[in-house]
Amino acid sequence: MSRREITAWDETAAFDRRRSQMYRESSAIDRHFTKTRRVALLGFCISFSAACNDKDQQTGILLALSFTGIVDRVDVSLSSPTDGSTKTAHSDANATLSSPQRMLLIVPETWSGQQLAINASALRKGQHVAEGKTDVAIERGQIVSAGLSLSERCSDGCRLGESQCVGDAVRVCQEDASGCAHWQPPKTCSAPTPYCTAGRCAADCQDECQPAQRRCDGDGAYQVCGAFDSDSCQDYSPSISCESGSQCRASDGVCIKLCDGKPCSCNPGDVTSCADLGICRGGQRRCQAGVFGDCSWTVGPQAEVCNGDDDDCDGTIDEIADLVAPACTEQRGVCKGATQTCGGKSGWQSCAPPDYAAHAQRSGATFQTDETLCDGQDNDCDGAVDEPAACCKPQCAAASCGAKDGCGGTCLSGDCPLNQNCNQGACVCMYAQCNGNCCAQGEICRGNTCGPRCKATAPVTVAESGDDVLDLELDVQGNAQIAFHHGDSETVRLASNASGSWTSETVDSEGWGPALALDSLGRPHLAYYQLRNTPNNEPALFYATKTANGWSTTALGKGMDADVAVDAQDKVHLVYFEPKARFVYATNASGSWVKQTIMSTTQSFAGDHSIAIDKTGKVHVSFFISYQNIATSSDDLGYATNANASGSWTVQTVDATDRSGRRNSLALDANGKAHIVYIQNSARILKHASNASGSWVITPIDTSGDLWATNAMVLDSQGAAHVTYYALTGPMRYATNASGSWTVKQDPNIKVNKHTALAITPFDQLYLAYQAPSGYIEHLSYCP
Repeated sequence: MSRREITAWDETAAFDRRRSQMYRESSAIDRHFTKTRRVALLGFCISFSAACNDKDQQTGILLALSFTGIVDRVDVSLSSPTDGSTKTAHSDANATLSSPQRMLLIVPETWSGQQLAINASALRKGQHVAEGKTDVAIERGQIVSAGLSLSERCSDGCRLGESQCVGDAVRVCQEDASGCAHWQPPKTCSAPTPYCTAGRCAADCQDECQPAQRRCDGDGAYQVCGAFDSDSCQDYSPSISCESGSQCRASDGVCIKLCDGKPCSCNPGDVTSCADLGICRGGQRRCQAGVFGDCSWTVGPQAEVCNGDDDDCDGTIDEIADLVAPACTEQRGVCKGATQTCGGKSGWQSCAPPDYAAHAQRSGATFQTDETLCDGQDNDCDGAVDEPAACCKPQCAAASCGAKDGCGGTCLSGDCPLNQNCNQGACVCMYAQCNGNCCAQGEICRGNTCGPRCKATAPVTVAESGDDVLDLELDVQGNAQIAFHHGDSETVRLASNASGSWTSETVDSEGWGPALALDSLGRPHLAYYQLRNTPNNEPALFYATKTANGWSTTALGKGMDADVAVDAQDKVHLVYFEPKARFVYATNASGSWVKQTIMSTTQSFAGDHSIAIDKTGKVHVSFFISYQNIATSSDDLGYATNANASGSWTVQTVDATDRSGRRNSLALDANGKAHIVYIQNSARILKHASNASGSWVITPIDTSGDLWATNAMVLDSQGAAHVTYYALTGPMRYATNASGSWTVKQDPNIKVNKHTALAITPFDQLYLAYQAPSGYIEHLSYCP
């Protein structure tokens, strides 16, 4: 034999020895499955002896194959992605593969370092019954392993030739045309072998199992032993499915829960004992959701107390967090809050100086049995601070007002917050105190809020040639709007200073007696009447409001001299009169205009009336009625409201003194009570009437006897009345009962011809509009 032949034989022997070793390794990890057929492949990249020259080395894949079904053959192919070439191998023909089969594929040297694709296919009677694939990277001279599972194409779950009883019938496992095994339809047993027992028909039955015995029927079902057919023998029941998320345990046929696809740590009903812990005894843990839960004890646990025992069975004795420590005897000075310590079996320990010192240190203080410090504290807990007084000097140079001075006192001077100054160690408001806050200079407190103090302004011309009745309202930003009749053009106009200066626009080309109200968004709502070109030459009432597209006007029929108000829901309410007919209330609260008669008469109504809405949405009206056709002429001040349970109108006579009620103005206080100012024409005096006390009380305001003009009234945040009016001669007059009784004064700088209108802000700033002797409309801010 030549040396070359000997070397080749030695190399081959070494390869065979290595291959035998790999057979043993692969057999240790063979996987076998029941019911579901799978192929497990292990691949190894190997080389011959390292002592050989490179040209004599080979690269190969050793495959270990196992299969728990009956197949004819398993084909394996190995493909290179570089050149597309393929190497194949086959298992032994007609093998059950119940024990491992091995194949060796020798691959080209150039395949080293590539990612190779392994494909496997199991065949039975020429049909592919299982298949799978994986990738593996091989390296020349190295051992590489790879696993591959074949997914079966059949899902029958029975073995060929197997038979079972189904009641008194037999079913047999047979394969179909594709080579897959299936249970065939059961065939009923008949005489002379009417009983199915042990998977066959027989003349006599025999017990297949013992009562209560169970077995699995696949992974997801089980059977129980009992009498389930016509004979008296014990046999297995039809298959019973396990609950979703469970599988049958082969050892006892019990369905067990799965946790993440694997059997849970425990199953429902499982119980395990707990070791005694602390004072707790007789503990058990029950299976909950696949794991054993917390211990449930027969004895214990209890609330933790200071006794040296683990009372709450948490593994810790006398833990401070669970104990409520009693207070130490001394609670003065830096000892305040000190508590006793737990001594285990000895219980709570009385406090000693070291305990007080530790407590004070935790609080950032110092405890001393004999006080020597001057730190503003009672260091020895005897109730006295800084007993060595000679060492203490107050420190207030840069301190805040009322700060500790270091000697047990406070600094009597120092810095304070904005709008406050220091008064004997306390910061107090410099100007006005308001609901715990301090107002700034020039502010006042109204309704628990700081706001601007009243600031008077000089008259400003709003419009020229103003005439007839005018009305003034303020929006939520404090901007003013004035509705008025323009005398030269006889138009209804609306003026505003929202832009910073006064501008005006035409609402309607004809109109008299305009009345104005603003809603919550500051939108104007006007009522006025026309006299020319009206039906039957009677006055016609109109309502107008500003929209995004301009002024929208609605004709309301016969009527004149209206007053208007807007409620909290921005719905409009009007009162007006039809001459010699009716006193009328109208509203669009329902979405369309609805009218009600407050009262009617064959006599004459005068055009003086005022409307107000209370917090509940009820309407209050003051009015003047002139009985001009009665022989004994008598004019009355009237009051009407629908603030009752039925919602109907209640009408009262407030003042029946001769010719009382002209130029009346109505306002409601915070309680919804009415306040009315008006003129008694027979005496030409100004009066005030109110039902705030429960009945009407009438009080004279100005008895000078020269009044004959409109007046205006508002109530401030404190409920006090403010009235502006004028006499036949002289400047504007102003009256108020803010002091508790009525006072009257004249302002010589304000010249009024007629027609005043008044508005007030939440901070009691008065705004006045009026017609000056020049005929112009003027506006100003007024401070009483």
